[in-house]
Amino acid sequence: MAEGKDQRNYYSKWYQDNKEKLAKRRKKKYRSDPDHAEKQRDRVRAGYQSRTDERTATKLARLERRKKEEAEKVGRSINSRIVEVEGDPVEVFSTGALTIRLGIAPDTLRRKWHAEEIIPEATFKDDSGRRWYSQAYLDFMERMMYDVWIHSRSLEEFSAEVHERWEAVNE
Repeated sequence: MAEGKDQRNYYSKWYQDNKEKLAKRRKKKYRSDPDHAEKQRDRVRAGYQSRTDERTATKLARLERRKKEEAEKVGRSINSRIVEVEGDPVEVFSTGALTIRLGIAPDTLRRKWHAEEIIPEATFKDDSGRRWYSQAYLDFMERMMYDVWIHSRSLEEFSAEVHERWEAVNE
């Protein structure tokens, strides 16, 4: 065991003593050999793409798991009602329906996403202030979770993209 540790220490010390010389050699080869430079760029791109794909897959798996958990919590008692919006009857759904479709907790929706205007305002609010969402809104937001959320780097980026797309849909 001590022999392996000594060997690691030897290589670590050797590298520390020679790293500048090695770096210069690598840089010189990179500048003088276009094939080598392209291979290195490809290797870096492949690593970045692999990490990006991994993050996307992780976000997608987390989203699916949350949707399942929220559906189990709320159960299947999703409230809906028919309301008149601009003179037309429209079926609207409760906050529970939206949270299940998005895979988020109701508190996250109420206290964060609506309070901070991360997502567009609900389709309809009743006299008691409860939010109700049209089928089109539910479909749109679910699509946004898959198309935008899993690729967003921040909540602000997600919010800007969702609002921009929502305005484009409703023009």
